[in-house]
Amino acid sequence: MLLNDSRLDVNCQDRVEQTPLLYALLHRKSSMACKILEHYDTSAIIKDDQGRTALWYAIDNCEERLIQQLLKKGSSIGDPDYTGFSPLSVAIDQGNLDSVNMLLSSMAQFGQRGRCFPTADADEMEPPLCLAVRKRQAKIACLLLSHGDQVNSRDFYQRSPLHIAVENGDIKNTAMLLSWDGIELNTTDLYGRTALHIAAELGHNVIFQLLLTGTGINLKAVDRDQRTVLHEASKNGNILMVEMLLRMKEVELNAKDIDGATALCLARDKQIIQLILAQDGVDVNAVGLTDTGALHHAVEDADFLTARILLQHVELNLNQMDHMEWTPLCHATFNGDLAMVELLLSRADIDVNKSNPSPLFIAARDGHVHIFNRLFRVQGVSLHQTWCGESPLEVIASRNRCEFVKILVEQHRKQDPGVSTSCVARALEVAKQWGHSDLIRLLLDISPSNGSARSHLHNP
Repeated sequence: MLLNDSRLDVNCQDRVEQTPLLYALLHRKSSMACKILEHYDTSAIIKDDQGRTALWYAIDNCEERLIQQLLKKGSSIGDPDYTGFSPLSVAIDQGNLDSVNMLLSSMAQFGQRGRCFPTADADEMEPPLCLAVRKRQAKIACLLLSHGDQVNSRDFYQRSPLHIAVENGDIKNTAMLLSWDGIELNTTDLYGRTALHIAAELGHNVIFQLLLTGTGINLKAVDRDQRTVLHEASKNGNILMVEMLLRMKEVELNAKDIDGATALCLARDKQIIQLILAQDGVDVNAVGLTDTGALHHAVEDADFLTARILLQHVELNLNQMDHMEWTPLCHATFNGDLAMVELLLSRADIDVNKSNPSPLFIAARDGHVHIFNRLFRVQGVSLHQTWCGESPLEVIASRNRCEFVKILVEQHRKQDPGVSTSCVARALEVAKQWGHSDLIRLLLDISPSNGSARSHLHNP
């Protein structure tokens, strides 16, 4: 009855700023909304306290008849609500191709293009094409592009539609965007990543191949950590991607990230490491964040084959120390890997005393008797080098490791003592403190002239 009253103000708003039309649409009373539109001069641009117009609600309700009426009244298809969602965004989010087509067809007629397709810095509204791609709506994405949406538009995170398609692993939308004129392949997101970086990071092989076929793809592009695509593919163990990249002349094999690491430093997959090592000019001495290089990794992973390939590079510095001041030989000793120790000792330029503690000290401390025996026979090895005030012999004495002293005794009998009297004396003092009489007897075989030591044996 009220709607028949000519004195009725149909544009009045309640406490939540809703007009009768907005209220009818919110509560899905489509027949009442139609009557208001047909018989009264109601405004189509008024917004409620959510920033939503009548068109926003009509699209949300999928009311095509009402949508057409509101468009004729000049309702904007690009005005966002408080969440940044415009009427066009709602239609895209629903995947409603008919509604999107209807809205875009009215766009040219009413000159709303700028508001429908905002620029990256216009506001925080998600560009329609970015939304369509994010929702995997390929047909809607094509429709938007055909009506002039920007193929290189950006969302809040500076992602282009191509970034989003790649991130989703969406082959269909990726292929469609790549076929579009003006597509920029090397734009970066908030983290400095190109679409190719993202494909490498997420392991999307098919998409990666598609991107590589693009004209002008930049394989030298770096993200905010200064990592190239080869860094990412190597770090993530993607053999296929690494193979594809290494076949391309533009790839920078020795590019370093923010920590100084090359792709070789980040690679942990054996096959990838060997692929990179097979390339001419590879830097085998590059190190990353913890000063660990390829040889350190190979030794830690007990990767004998990779270590052997690395040792064939004459420029390799196998005495390089990591952040712990450990050489690869230290790590091999710590792991109790005698085969790796033998391999490292095959190089004449190895320094068996470098690092703190020394490899000999580690072998003595951790009980690796076979490695201790092998290291002790290396010319120039020092039994006197201390760590935290202890020599390897004192560590042996405190732990009562008679089998280690027997190695020294054997060397002594070969007239190759390898240990000073003062070092034996200190070890004897340690053995006495612990009451290790058997070990004292063995030590006396090395230094029989030490009378005080003999008195310790008889008067513990």
